[in-house]
Amino acid sequence: MSRTLETEALIVGGGPAGATLAGCLARGGHRVLLCDDGKRQHPVPFETLLPAARHALERAKVRDPIERLGSAPPVHRFAIWGTDQAVVQESGPDEQPGVRIRRGAFERGLRDWARSQGASVLEGARVAGALPEQGPGTVEIEQDGSLLRCHAEVFVSAAGRRASEHLAESRVFEAAPETASLGIVADIPDLDHAHDEVVEATEHGWHWWMPLDDSKASLTVFLDHEEMQRLGTQELLDRCLRQSRGPGRAFAGRQPSRAARATARLLQPADHVLLCGDACSTIDPLSSQGTEKAIASGENTAALVQLILERNELRDLATATQWRWECGLWRGHRRATEQFHAFERRFADAPFWQRRRGSSDEESSSQPPRALQVTSGIEKTAMLDRFGERYELVEGFALPSSIAVDGPLSQVGPIPIEPILDAFAEPQSIAEGLRAAARDPRIYVQSQRSTIEAIGLLHQRGFLNEVAR
Repeated sequence: MSRTLETEALIVGGGPAGATLAGCLARGGHRVLLCDDGKRQHPVPFETLLPAARHALERAKVRDPIERLGSAPPVHRFAIWGTDQAVVQESGPDEQPGVRIRRGAFERGLRDWARSQGASVLEGARVAGALPEQGPGTVEIEQDGSLLRCHAEVFVSAAGRRASEHLAESRVFEAAPETASLGIVADIPDLDHAHDEVVEATEHGWHWWMPLDDSKASLTVFLDHEEMQRLGTQELLDRCLRQSRGPGRAFAGRQPSRAARATARLLQPADHVLLCGDACSTIDPLSSQGTEKAIASGENTAALVQLILERNELRDLATATQWRWECGLWRGHRRATEQFHAFERRFADAPFWQRRRGSSDEESSSQPPRALQVTSGIEKTAMLDRFGERYELVEGFALPSSIAVDGPLSQVGPIPIEPILDAFAEPQSIAEGLRAAARDPRIYVQSQRSTIEAIGLLHQRGFLNEVAR
């Protein structure tokens, strides 16, 4: 007869997102079970964490794994992007340098950290069947040939891009152009940059060179899936690498040792389902912030799970808030990636680059709106907003459902939006609206620049419309 484990939260997936989520919840005094099947593969054993990833770890109060395991020798990072010359990419003078980590060891270190915070961790264990659509509920877990039952109040899938498909129902909500990732590992040739990381754009895609241990190097090439089907995988790969001006050119003619789908996409889960990290959204590898995003996702989800455990009546609102947070982060990364693609103008007419420039490549000559007015039909609504490490129930404002794309808002950064909406009840220029809003003490104490930025974002989000006067 199988034994039953009782816990408050069951998290499936022990990567950076799941381990961060488990550790943050356990640190808050909650009973947490983290279940990891140990099947995650790391074709490229190293990853460079940018300085922003350090900040994400600090926000989650996680420092031990990166201090103990991020010990690979530092390398210079070069880019051959928008120019035929290799340009070194260095951190700013006030930033800490990035750090190279071993992916597998780093993730094991994060799970050890979660244990140190009080989480229970099951290694080599998988959940049989789908997760309950809403807690509380019971699932079966297979480990070492034994069957365990686990009863939990909240379930979260942090099992990554593919493993989550059988755990929770979801649909693709938005996606970037279909992209294929091909990998080659070989001895390092006697070339420049043999010990440096190099990111390079060519007519047919881009690739990332990284030195490994044992005098070997990894080359990961990103190609357009449609063009790959038209020309053939090896032909397109060779065309891409023959054009390389960096170390990637030495791999032309070699066959890839691995292939994967690298399309950035955002999933919308079924009601009541919590998806965390790559299980909810994957970003373009060009951003180099996958681990940072996973840690931030785990830390944010922990604050919402904690709210559910304390106030179950807010479960639906918390689940919707968590998805909107992932949605906003995904769209922010997509805009940034489109800007990277738009910067590469040498191959502007090539299919790979045409499909990825997006609207950010358009030259904008529009002037600021002459007058703005609040959108009709905006209603006050209850929403969750984050203050420090906790989410709290606040009063927000929502667009009419017929035009709403994003969720409600209560503030933009430090700027409360209610005084701004009141200021534009009638058509006003930005200067007039700014003066009217500043009569409210909540706006008066803010910087003019922050308030103007908030007005611009409310215009972009549809809360303020341009009108003629």
